[in-house]
Amino acid sequence: MRRTRWQTLVLVAVGVAALTWLGWRVVAGRGGLPPQVPWLVAAVEVLIAAVVFSMGWAVRQFLRGRRPALDPIRAARTAVLAKASCYTGALLSGWYGGQTIALVTDLATHGNGGRAVAAGAATAGAVVLAAVGLVVEWFCAVPPPRTTRRSRRRTPPRAEAGGPDRTHDDGRMTDVTTPPAERPTDQPAPHPSDRTADLPSDHPTGPTTDRPTGASLPFEPEGVTWTPVSGRLATARLTALALWLGPVLALLVVLALATGASWLWVPAAVVAALGLWGALLVPRQVRALGYAERADDLLVRRGIMFRQLVVVPYGRMQYVDVSAGPFARRFGIASVQLHTASPATTASIDGLPPAEAARLRDRLASRGEARLAGL
Repeated sequence: MRRTRWQTLVLVAVGVAALTWLGWRVVAGRGGLPPQVPWLVAAVEVLIAAVVFSMGWAVRQFLRGRRPALDPIRAARTAVLAKASCYTGALLSGWYGGQTIALVTDLATHGNGGRAVAAGAATAGAVVLAAVGLVVEWFCAVPPPRTTRRSRRRTPPRAEAGGPDRTHDDGRMTDVTTPPAERPTDQPAPHPSDRTADLPSDHPTGPTTDRPTGASLPFEPEGVTWTPVSGRLATARLTALALWLGPVLALLVVLALATGASWLWVPAAVVAALGLWGALLVPRQVRALGYAERADDLLVRRGIMFRQLVVVPYGRMQYVDVSAGPFARRFGIASVQLHTASPATTASIDGLPPAEAARLRDRLASRGEARLAGL
């Protein structure tokens, strides 16, 4: 998930403010007045910002090594909530900011002064919410994996005459023991990478492939082919998300329209933003799920920002079961649960077709019995 750019939020806020200002100008031209913005709106915005900041601070403490453990699901939800706070704050700041501008430019009308102050407070609260969202996104940002940069300068081999070579700053090497007349002039100087490729693979500067070390290598074992789960798992999760958030959003919108309470649009916007970013996040989470069968163990991976790799040896498996509730059967998927002697190594694979789940269950059970018999 990419971090939100503050320039994007500014453009969203300015665009919404311009549209809001034009709309209220049309309403004022027809003799209408904008509704009074409750002071509770600013309080709710600041409260939501405080909750988001506290969740982001916990993630920051974990990433800096000052917190022993953190639930990966909670961390992912914090990142999604921060993204939603950014855009919700931008939308609300434009909405209430446009009202504030329209009211300030028409202070001659009785009551517009108080309305302008309340709308300005709501605008300030929305700006705080967007700013906190940006800060929490920065808290949740995982630093890129470090790369080992192999030095291209090495100690050159000595010439046959016993004298050393000289390595220039640009990588060229000159044999200082060979007279200039005896040096070949029709061939260009070999590039350092060409000379390094001729070294044996066990040499410290031999041919190696620069690849990231640190955070990414433990999750990408060599020679492992990952098997993805079914894409129907994403459809099932999106449907569940819609069933949870849809009624809440509809209820908030109906109440806002029926009562005319403008502050109800704040939680409605938050719910809508959460649903939008959930729809963007769920497919990526499903694509990150996978498993791989090796000779002695089973690998299960998951996670995007907070990645997890579980290694379950076949010899430690006690039993394997397959489960599928009514919702999962409706979408034609099942889950395989692996149980071991240690609860810490218990793993599950969700989103498998029933036939693949049954095959994997039988295969893992047979391999577990074979390893136990060998012990």
